[in-house]
Amino acid sequence: MAKSILTLQSETTLTFTIIEKDGKEVNETETVEIKLTEIRPQLYMATWKEKNGNTITKFRIMKMKLYIQTGRRRAGNLKT
Repeated sequence: MAKSILTLQSETTLTFTIIEKDGKEVNETETVEIKLTEIRPQLYMATWKEKNGNTITKFRIMKMKLYIQTGRRRAGNLKT
């Protein structure tokens, strides 16, 4: 498992910093192009592909500040 900080730079760019991976402190930063889609008022879906090949989909309910994230690793395994 990893813990990260996401910073939306624009409607098309996101920077994420991984601060913990498998219980160990790290500092890995990557900026990616995203596709941001409004599903309904206050619910957004962001998708992007990381340089390691992982594809990430994140849902955010704005009012509740609820985040749901899934990712598909390069090998095709689904991780939630």
